[in-house]
Amino acid sequence: MILFVIITESSLHEPMYYFLSMLSFTDLGLCLSTLVTVLGIFWFNVREISFDACIGQMFFIHGFTFMESSVLLVMAFDRFIAIWNPLSHVLHHSYCFHPDVMKLSCSDTKVNSAFGLATVISTAGLDSVLILLSYVLIIHAVLCIASKEERKKAFGT
Repeated sequence: MILFVIITESSLHEPMYYFLSMLSFTDLGLCLSTLVTVLGIFWFNVREISFDACIGQMFFIHGFTFMESSVLLVMAFDRFIAIWNPLSHVLHHSYCFHPDVMKLSCSDTKVNSAFGLATVISTAGLDSVLILLSYVLIIHAVLCIASKEERKKAFGT
């Protein structure tokens, strides 16, 4: 119900309600993760669970528990920052964009700008090089296949 109200009521589209939506989502996920097992026990007296279902259920329970804990931590940190150092500046994006935050600085930002640019270039550059390398290795591996039909099938894949 909380998710429905927050989604449908446009006046609630604010960060505090986004946090509440995330908490509601994680609580819903935790409930749904155990619902099948609980219903099986109470309705059909099924006291066994397959190993794969158990592992899957544990994955979702731990995942949603981690998400809920993380949201609570972020909410606490957000409140701390809002009280300690309130943000009275307007951002040009829907998130804290690096150049916007640098504009708040009262000092020289040349080093920070250079570091940010180097980070973006090295990340995008490294990713591009590694993607290209992986495709070169794939093509090399496919060309090493003896049969023409198997090569055609591998290239199709």
